[in-house]
Amino acid sequence: MDDDIFTEMEGKMDLEDEENEPSEKPTQKISVAMIAKRNVLPRDAEPGNQEQLVDAISRLTHIRLDREHISLIDNLDCLGHITNLYLQWNRIERIENLEVLPHLCFLTLAGNKIRKLENLLCLKELKFLDMSDNYLDLLRFEEIPESLIVLLLEGNQCTERHDYRKHVLERLPRIKILDHERVTRVAPSDEVESDDGADDDDYQSSSAGEGDEEFETPAVENTDKMQKKLRDMGVKSGNFRDLIVTMVGRSEDRQRLDERTHRMKVEKLDKLRERYESQSAREAPTGGAVGVVAPVNPFTARF
Repeated sequence: MDDDIFTEMEGKMDLEDEENEPSEKPTQKISVAMIAKRNVLPRDAEPGNQEQLVDAISRLTHIRLDREHISLIDNLDCLGHITNLYLQWNRIERIENLEVLPHLCFLTLAGNKIRKLENLLCLKELKFLDMSDNYLDLLRFEEIPESLIVLLLEGNQCTERHDYRKHVLERLPRIKILDHERVTRVAPSDEVESDDGADDDDYQSSSAGEGDEEFETPAVENTDKMQKKLRDMGVKSGNFRDLIVTMVGRSEDRQRLDERTHRMKVEKLDKLRERYESQSAREAPTGGAVGVVAPVNPFTARF
């Protein structure tokens, strides 16, 4: 699931390149017609066929309702199965009525008019929350689900407070990305630790190539060493450094895999050579018979 979260994050960042603030038009209410217009393809439901429309909506997992001049989060009862909801750049002032979406793991409310975090604890599976460019001043950590691993708050007044990032990471220990920057947690011994184990293992396994599985543990160790080395060199933390570490770790994994494959091939050739030499010894002529040619050993002969 985690690898899907990061993919959706990249897609969300691409959307930010478009026009942000919606033009001044009358506010709209969420309706089945709006949901269908934005998310149901014509081939999935014929015009006027309510049964096909309901069936098509019931099969959706991602709902896009951004830039629709929506002022109220409501009428989502028919979407209880969805995992991703896009409500950025509307006119929403309050987070509410999300208890009907128990499987939601990705929610973006960027670019609205929300002043406080509330009514989110009902989202037990929420992992990605984008609240950037709202009117948040004080953060209510008790209103943030513990399942969250990605939190975006850029463009809010709360980010300007002293030690904002430190306080967020202390109160939300599972966070891995805060404001588009990966979190590197430092142990008391000042040695870099890997992020919260289980989810990282899932992400690494999903992105590893075939044959890399048994080298995942050495990759983590090398990553930690490289993180410390880059830090000593003055390379700042962030996506660039993480990219370097990941590339180095994968390169070393591939090298170990190549070496292991080479050893296996050499061992196989040695066994074939031993078998051939043993067979040749049994079939070799005795007494130097004239006209009999000894078999050629393909492993040692020169042509």
